Amino acid sequence: PRERTLTDDEVGKLLANLEDVMRHQTGEGKRSPRIAHVLRLLLLTGQRRGELALSRWSDVTLTGTAPVWWIPGEHSKTGAEHRVPLSPAAVHEFETLQKYANGSAYVLPREDGKTAADPKLITRSVARNSKRLAAIGVESFTVHDLRRTCRTGLARLGVAHDIAERILNHKLPAMRAVYDRHEPLEEMREALNKWAKHLTELESASTGKAT
Repeated sequence: PRERTLTDDEVGKLLANLEDVMRHQTGEGKRSPRIAHVLRLLLLTGQRRGELALSRWSDVTLTGTAPVWWIPGEHSKTGAEHRVPLSPAAVHEFETLQKYANGSAYVLPREDGKTAADPKLITRSVARNSKRLAAIGVESFTVHDLRRTCRTGLARLGVAHDIAERILNHKLPAMRAVYDRHEPLEEMREALNKWAKHLTELESASTGKAT
């Protein structure tokens, strides 16, 4: 298994430069940073690339006091449906992606807007820009490394093991899965808000801005 996690310094540099590094050519000579917002969202939430790529807007609630992203079982690696509380930063990234979706039912649609994008598109985009990432001080990484970085960061921030595991939708041990039916959404929300604040601080430190 890979052990790569991004350092705090790398995370700060990545977030400070994502939109410039990840721009790609689109129709009529325009350049879009859509994948930059995808990577931000994956880092903020700790979820898998395929779960985001296959999501529909009907799975996401961005309004109200408890915004949430619902991942149906058929999109989840574990086969279990999952709800991810959204920090204000994550809501902002979803709202930005909604503009790029241009009315499509999918969060990350293909160009025709009728079907979801191939999750490998995200991986290819990162690999294609590896030299540009290295130029800003971020060594080669995979999309899944962002998930690992999130999990490691939650632990370093003092988030309880069970809450961090629930955020990543990891399966509980057999007996605990039988008896522990509580879905700690508020605890998960608090943890993800803390993680989002930490990411903002890292980005600000990298750009020299005060938080």
